[in-house]
Amino acid sequence: MHQDLLNDLINALTILPGVGKKSAQRMALYLLDRNKDGASVLANTMLEALKNISRCSRCRMLTSNILCKVCSDTSRDNTSICVVESPSDILAIESTGGYRGKYFVLLGRLSPIEGSKSRRSWY
Repeated sequence: MHQDLLNDLINALTILPGVGKKSAQRMALYLLDRNKDGASVLANTMLEALKNISRCSRCRMLTSNILCKVCSDTSRDNTSICVVESPSDILAIESTGGYRGKYFVLLGRLSPIEGSKSRRSWY
């Protein structure tokens, strides 16, 4: 049996952006003390997502299908493409409801000054 599983859970939660040790402690204690059902749903959903989510074969958005929701939507404008750095950019643009074209995810940033594409470590 593991010696300090609570500490391991707290440390695991700190990998999330913006989550420090104190926030991770609060989350771990909340899930274990007050919401075990929610913790179970979170754990199972994370495992399913890790197994079944990959990149869209057309735009590189994250999806559990071969094509993402946008690429498979035949009502979208195929003559317009928005090139973005990351999947989070697509989610932000889609939340506005104003863009009806397609996307392409670079998975990094174009750096014309450096003459290359750079990748951020948090992708």
